[in-house]
Amino acid sequence: MPNRNRIVVVDADAGVLDHLTVMLEEAGFRVTTATDTGQGFIQAAVLKPVLMILDLRLACVNGEAVLLRHLRSAYRLQSMPIIVLTTLDPLKVVGIVPLDPLIQVMLKPPQRERLLGAIRTLLPAIPDMR
Repeated sequence: MPNRNRIVVVDADAGVLDHLTVMLEEAGFRVTTATDTGQGFIQAAVLKPVLMILDLRLACVNGEAVLLRHLRSAYRLQSMPIIVLTTLDPLKVVGIVPLDPLIQVMLKPPQRERLLGAIRTLLPAIPDMR
């Protein structure tokens, strides 16, 4: 069972991690961060967050979204929503990020309202956030 308010954020940039942590904690979430995909995968498997936010550069190996595929193949993480952050034009990630209603792609850095709106869309059962 997912950890109701836990979000795991995976990004190699400490500034991005700090910014997203503050934004999400102000919205009532408990945030755990990771600076690499191995750490992020382990935290997701152990903590069972309601959602993961992931930098696309860290999710890819040779142009393939390897971590996304691993997350989807892990039994307990198959239905975990994921927000993928990228500095690339979202149209360029179409062939990289799998088509999945539980995955949303957003430009980096995300604006607060857009990020919280995406979270609301992916987690409709969560009550109104600030």
